[in-house]
Amino acid sequence: MEPIRGAVLSCGRYGCVVRLMDGRFANLPSTDPGYGRVRSALAHARKPRFPFVVSEQDGWLLAQLALGDEPTAPELPAERAPQTQADADSSLDDKIIEYLRQTEDWDPNGAIASRAQEGKEAPRERLLPFEMRARRQYRESPKRPPRKKH
Repeated sequence: MEPIRGAVLSCGRYGCVVRLMDGRFANLPSTDPGYGRVRSALAHARKPRFPFVVSEQDGWLLAQLALGDEPTAPELPAERAPQTQADADSSLDDKIIEYLRQTEDWDPNGAIASRAQEGKEAPRERLLPFEMRARRQYRESPKRPPRKKH
């Protein structure tokens, strides 16, 4: 059979779901020899593409990784090519440093909580929760005489 290219959508314990280029869906069982390679490629890139040999069994399409003489590498778009860990760390660090430089003049007291709290006024009574207002209000009012029992 001739290999058909397909994109791996997801992998799980029992196999992978593959969308073939002709629009059909197939299952790559976890017992397939190429399952590990497909699963690791999916961990590094979104929807990696591989050549598959498709067969039908009991009404289901089963895919097998088309293994040639050399190991197949997934086709990865240039913008989705996996970065090395060092590149990802340095770019993230650079982004964080740039963000902190941009935001340092927004609120100079924001980083120090005690300074931020000093400038605030005490909350107004009308903004206090009802329980706190009510205690103060009813504590100062005269008590009612006990009711007579009939």
